[in-house]
Amino acid sequence: MIIFLLNFIPTVGSIVATIFPAMIALAQADGYTLFILVLAGITSLQIMIGNIMEPRLAGNTFNLSPIVILINLGLWGYIWGITGMFLCMPFLIIITIIISHFPKTRPIAIILSSDGHLRVPLDKSLEGFSFSAAMNPAAKYRLGTGKPKDGADS
Repeated sequence: MIIFLLNFIPTVGSIVATIFPAMIALAQADGYTLFILVLAGITSLQIMIGNIMEPRLAGNTFNLSPIVILINLGLWGYIWGITGMFLCMPFLIIITIIISHFPKTRPIAIILSSDGHLRVPLDKSLEGFSFSAAMNPAAKYRLGTGKPKDGADS
């Protein structure tokens, strides 16, 4: 169960997940043989799952750079500790999806991607969107007059 939960934490969780069963084997056995066998067996399984199976299953779907994932893991681990490490991937995926839909933040989403290509089409309805106009609808009027600024729609 611990290995299952720790595998949700990218990269670091797999390493920690191999240590617990190996330490239990070391405590239960008289020599180091069982410890080495358990450590080698679980490590080889983790390497096969983490480097072959998971990238093929999830890598094509998420399209996130491994460096970005590790930086994200450190950031959310620093902010929220272990809880942040568990939630770092969903947060990163949500943020990437949101910023890929806006033309002004789309280059950031491209930087976060692993291959430089986004699988999200550019939403044409958001091209003229501006946060300043959306946040302050009165911005198109001259201060205190109620009359439109030069060039503003009436």
